[in-house]
Amino acid sequence: MGKLIVIIMLLMVTACDNQTNTFNVNGSVFEIPNKFLVQGDIFFLPPSQHSYPIVKLYPEMDRLHYIGFIIKPMRGLCSSLDGKGYNMLPNACASVAQGVKKTHHIDLKGLVKTYPYENNLNWLYQIQRVDGTEDVISCGTIGRNNTCSSFGIYHDMIYTVRYLEEDIPNLNKIHQDVYDRLTEWEK
Repeated sequence: MGKLIVIIMLLMVTACDNQTNTFNVNGSVFEIPNKFLVQGDIFFLPPSQHSYPIVKLYPEMDRLHYIGFIIKPMRGLCSSLDGKGYNMLPNACASVAQGVKKTHHIDLKGLVKTYPYENNLNWLYQIQRVDGTEDVISCGTIGRNNTCSSFGIYHDMIYTVRYLEEDIPNLNKIHQDVYDRLTEWEK
């Protein structure tokens, strides 16, 4: 009898892991397994952001060290640009407008850490290009962690991926994994 209860409980857990939520982002439908979705409020996102999926890229990772992303339509993000601040989002918007469908490979060896702000709590990683400097990663100190973010492109949408600074050497893999997950979940 005890073995039967354990088997039933395992089947129930497996069934819960296989449940999904469906999201429509810019006309694209994504069916995302619940184990990848962040539940509840995220302190760094305003409540209006919750209409888009907030996703854990690797759900098995420790809660304090998870890599997450949110995908949004280009028109909402890019129409609110004011030309001030770092150039990460304008560059992503321009790339989508030019028909780029996927984030390009980033030369991580060429990254330069800069402190363009009046405090040491926020910084950028930049790449020097022939036509100027491109901001690639934005970082800041949140609690005891150095948290970073960068933008990526999935067809005509832009995603923001968040990770710890120590994850930067894996950034190209992270962007590829986001792209692969979105491709897998798109219906």
